[in-house]
Amino acid sequence: MKLKFERKEPEKSDGGERIRLIVRLDFSDHERLSHQRWLERLQAEAPFKDASPRVVRHGESAYTSTADLFDSLD
Repeated sequence: MKLKFERKEPEKSDGGERIRLIVRLDFSDHERLSHQRWLERLQAEAPFKDASPRVVRHGESAYTSTADLFDSLD
């Protein structure tokens, strides 16, 4: 299963930059427990929990556009 975890930070009122982070987790079917633990862990970690995290699963409408964006990054 391929997953995307996207973090978006709103623009700062003081003119700061907007930061977007995409993390791609790819687990095989027999690693479902590891998959669930990573999702729970990432969403609970300090840098991510305040950043409006979003999980996009394979098969969801936003998956293709998120996967394309991820693949276009250097």
